[in-house]
Formats: sequence, structure tokens, C-alpha cells
Amino acid sequence: KTSCDAPYVLGGDSCDGKYEKCVCPAKVELTCPNDTCTKTCDGNCIAKSCTPTANQTGCTNGTQACDDGCCGTNRKCCVPCTDKITSKPANSYYTYSSCTDGNGSKQIQTGWECNPGYHEKNGACEKDCQIDSCSAYPLTACPSYGNCSKCTKTAKDCSTDGTRYKLDSCASGYQVSGNYCQPLSCSVVYGPGFYVKGSCPSGRTEEPNMCGALGQSSTICCYCKYVNPCPSGYTTQYPTYCQWKICRASGRSDCYKCANVCI
Repeated sequence: KTSCDAPYVLGGDSCDGKYEKCVCPAKVELTCPNDTCTKTCDGNCIAKSCTPTANQTGCTNGTQACDDGCCGTNRKCCVPCTDKITSKPANSYYTYSSCTDGNGSKQIQTGWECNPGYHEKNGACEKDCQIDSCSAYPLTACPSYGNCSKCTKTAKDCSTDGTRYKLDSCASGYQVSGNYCQPLSCSVVYGPGFYVKGSCPSGRTEEPNMCGALGQSSTICCYCKYVNPCPSGYTTQYPTYCQWKICRASGRSDCYKCANVCI
């Protein structure tokens, strides 16, 4: 034979370009998942082709190399969707996110949050503290001479943000004025009189031994005495009996004398 009809080929013994018989080509094996026989001879596969499986798309977790069905690893497959966390502390619940892989979309555990009434602290869920904004306590410090109640500002995570104060009353000799304590006016009692401490009129000076006398607060009021002595003929001693009128020196209510005529 010098030729054969397809799919046969020349085979057997040969001589001078002639062959003994027509035979089938060598058999091929279908070894890969996507192999397809494209030609047969006497029932045996003598030719094949292979179409790689398409890449997976829409992968949430990215891709990885995998079997392409043609005995290769050039295919891109989704990284499988698995729970990111598998444990959580007491008094908490899992949070979920949508994830897509080769099997479609599903919800996976990606985190946790504390139950209502609890807050996260050091990887655990701690019971909330009673929130106190101390809105009724406007002061950051108690004013001088003040008597204050106080409040510690507290957040639900039990952290504190300082102490706040509220002015309730003032010390003796002071009065509440807004959020401050102001001195009470020191009335003139007699003679040179009482004045707010440190504010004696011109010509007078504080008498330290008299500060706080007659019920006045020693921190607020002081008795002011005249700097100069009484004028000639006058004395600071009040006469218990006088034949004439009792007179005071002009401008000096603390200087006395007995006189027929007062000036």
C-alpha cells in the first residue's frame, strides 16, 4: 500500500516505499478533566483537545492559582470565604459582612461588639457605668470663701474627666453673687467705724486688735482709727458727767470735751 483513507495511516512491514497495511494512529489518553476526544479510529481516541475552565470573578478575598482543568494551574480562583473570627468575649455578639467566592455570596463573621449596656475594654465587655455629665455643676474649682458641693464627671466606659463644683453658700462676711462670693458691705458702726479690710479712709488706719469686733468678720472688716491724736482740749474718753454740753471735735466723732459752746 502506498496510501490509506483517513483516519488510517500506512503501517506494517515496508519495502521500496510500499507498506503492508493500513493501521490506526497511536491511541491518546484522556488524562485531564477537560480533555475531549476529537477523532477516533476503530473505537479508540486518536486526537483530543482541552478547554481551560474560566477564571472566577467578583472575589471578595482575592484570588489564588488553581487547576484549570487542562492539567495546569494557570486558572485564577477565589480565596474561599471563611469566618475571620471564631471566638468572642462574654456579653457580646458577632458582626457579619458579605463575602463572595466560587460558591457564591454568604455572610461571614468579621468582628464582634458588646451587648447593649456594656462597653469594650482590653478585649472584654465591661458593664457600663452610670453616665454623669455634671451639668448642674458649672465650676471647675470652688471660689474663695465658698462652700461647694461637687460631682465627678463620668463616662459610660467608667473613665472620669475631673471634678465639677456648684456654689452652695459663702463664708461669714460674704454673699453669693453668681458663681462667686463677694464681701458684704461693712457698715460704719460708731466713731471711726468699720470698713472693708484694707480700705480705711484717708487719715485713718486699721486697728488690728479691733478687726472682727462687734460681730463683723475679721477677714472682711476692720475698725479704722484716726492716725492723729485728738485736737487740743479733746479726749477720746467719753465724759460720764458734764456740767456743760458734750462736744465732738469738728470732723472727729471720737474726740470729746465738756464745753459751754460746741464747735
